[in-house]
Amino acid sequence: MKEAISQEKKNKILMYSGGGLIFVLLLTLTFLGLSVVKKQSRDIIRMSAVSGFQSDLFLFYKDRNKFPERILLRKEVKKKEECFNGLCIDNYPVDPLSQERYLYIPCYDGESENCEAGAIDAKGYIIKYRLESNTFGLKSGVYNATPYKIY
Repeated sequence: MKEAISQEKKNKILMYSGGGLIFVLLLTLTFLGLSVVKKQSRDIIRMSAVSGFQSDLFLFYKDRNKFPERILLRKEVKKKEECFNGLCIDNYPVDPLSQERYLYIPCYDGESENCEAGAIDAKGYIIKYRLESNTFGLKSGVYNATPYKIY
């Protein structure tokens, strides 16, 4: 014989299951929120690294009146002369997620439109990087930084 469940027990069961559902929903929203925050924090790191890279390139330009043909790691340079046409740095900026180096392309013109790897007497450059989320008013995607702006 089936025993009937009292209304009071039914209410308790509904209350506990509703509380469990709310807990699961809050937990899910928290993890989603953390995912967005992680992406935005990596984007901030990217923007900071690209900005620092631009500063290094500006100092090279100020010293030599051209941008470097290539970027070299100081520890990989065998002859000091290699640093004359290339920017020698201790740490090449890398993407915080993929750990890949940001792509640097020197340009023959100041508008950074006529660009080619190893361009001699470069008057501009492009640094390619990507954003994962909507950060600083920019949507996720691939962007270019030039001597005059980061976008």
